[in-house]
Amino acid sequence: IRDHPGLTAHKGMLDSAERIKGKIHDAGNAIKRAFDKASARGLNCDLVIVGHSLGAGVAALLAILYREEYPNLRCYAYSPPGALMNEACAHYSRQFTISVVLGDDIVGRISVPSLSALANDVYTALAETEHSKSEIFCVACSATLLPCLPCCQTLHVDVEPGSLRRAASPDVDDENTPVLGSPVRRLVESMEPTATAGGYGSAAAGEAGVRFDRGFGRKNYPPVYPPGRVMHLVEMEEARGCCCCAEDSHWSPRWIPFNGLTTIAVNSRIVKDHVPHRVRDALQQLYDDSG
Repeated sequence: IRDHPGLTAHKGMLDSAERIKGKIHDAGNAIKRAFDKASARGLNCDLVIVGHSLGAGVAALLAILYREEYPNLRCYAYSPPGALMNEACAHYSRQFTISVVLGDDIVGRISVPSLSALANDVYTALAETEHSKSEIFCVACSATLLPCLPCCQTLHVDVEPGSLRRAASPDVDDENTPVLGSPVRRLVESMEPTATAGGYGSAAAGEAGVRFDRGFGRKNYPPVYPPGRVMHLVEMEEARGCCCCAEDSHWSPRWIPFNGLTTIAVNSRIVKDHVPHRVRDALQQLYDDSG
């Protein structure tokens, strides 16, 4: 980031933030003119920058660019991307930025390491099941769209790290040996079996006994994080509904470390928890509960 040695960020969103700042300057510094008008009315105002999703990432970086000019500014980043800035930048932005991440929102968890871990988990799950990939895909889609129908619950496929389940097979005696169905046999044979002791996917390796590393993410990428202080809104388990049942969600806020969202869950809420109106409703509920 220009004029901020040691602070690095996503190039595309940083370019957007710099372009927005340039347009504001070219328009005769609209922010300064707004403050001048407020001051003429006797109002004491501070600059607040907000955004959602990729816009939240741009807003957080724009706040850094304007920080020296407006030291009292605040930024609220709703559902920001998880792969936005380096650790130094995340620490710096804690002074004036709050990120809000709802439930299982996938955007706040996306990074090269998390996607690599997810890809390896999917390959391991495919190796462990006797169901065909087309059957898994069809049932998973149905369960996502209509999760409350009994027909959508006949096949359970769980690919979350640490939760892999081995399908029963009379041909396999060793409970730690994955079931290699013919549709994925050639794929699995090209993989390298690993038994990781830590890091991404280690829980799955410990439970399944053997883990197939397809080689995703072996290049070392610099760790990246969401901006500022991170508030995670957690949905209370007993309040969950589904797409065709009345839903009365209840949320609980928790401050978490900036590196606290590194695992992608696989369920129907990873997209639903990202949409703006759901974030708005959760914040409204928290506001109402505060009295």
